[in-house]
Amino acid sequence: MMTNAFVRKLERFGPLDRDERDALDALCAGAVHHRADDEIGQGGQAGTVPLLLAGFAYRFKLLSDGRRQIHGLFVPGDLCRHLYGHLSPSDHVVRTLSPAVVAAVPAAALHGAMERHPRIARALWASTVTDDAVLREWVVSLGRRSAYERMAHLFCEVFLRLRAVGLVDGQSCDLPLTQMDLGDLMGLSTVHVNRVVQQLRRDELIALKGPHLTVPDVAVLGRAADLDPAYLGLEVGPAHPRNAPARVGAA
Repeated sequence: MMTNAFVRKLERFGPLDRDERDALDALCAGAVHHRADDEIGQGGQAGTVPLLLAGFAYRFKLLSDGRRQIHGLFVPGDLCRHLYGHLSPSDHVVRTLSPAVVAAVPAAALHGAMERHPRIARALWASTVTDDAVLREWVVSLGRRSAYERMAHLFCEVFLRLRAVGLVDGQSCDLPLTQMDLGDLMGLSTVHVNRVVQQLRRDELIALKGPHLTVPDVAVLGRAADLDPAYLGLEVGPAHPRNAPARVGAA
């Protein structure tokens, strides 16, 4: 089911029964397919919270001279705005990185589900706390980690987040970030990004072919990044096998 990633993400924070899963399914009604580079959650979608069900998206701000800083990366199962973000004007832009499926969840419906189902409310707040922890780690990366550690940390984090929602196939996952995207995320030039990626390849920590990332040993990559997975509420060790949710374009 298309909502599997959302349900799986929330089930990391506690079990959900059938009624609770049905309530989450109902929030995803009317999900829309988007092309890559579509802006989401803006304009006519006031009063809604965008929920990414398939594909990838990112959050960024532009400076007056056009320079871009990416400060959020969304994978399936992620809400692309804070639970109460609809109450104030948006100070950033969210755009798809790849073909994606997004549900514009009415904020009133989301909050209603939280009121009727306390376990959904707890899971959503726990997810929000985790999202805040991710942002703090990104700040630490920009301020203190070397470019090598920064890149390794990002690849390891995204791999773990995708594995948690069943979107890792063995040692590989999709990651449709260009070198320009990586540079705008990490505050590096594309030349520097290329140099660091090549070093990670030479060290056999990753393989990166187009939009596909392979991590031969995520524990080794995590050590190279000085990554403590506690901020994600996850472990570096292998996950229990699950059936992967549908991908964009899948039957």
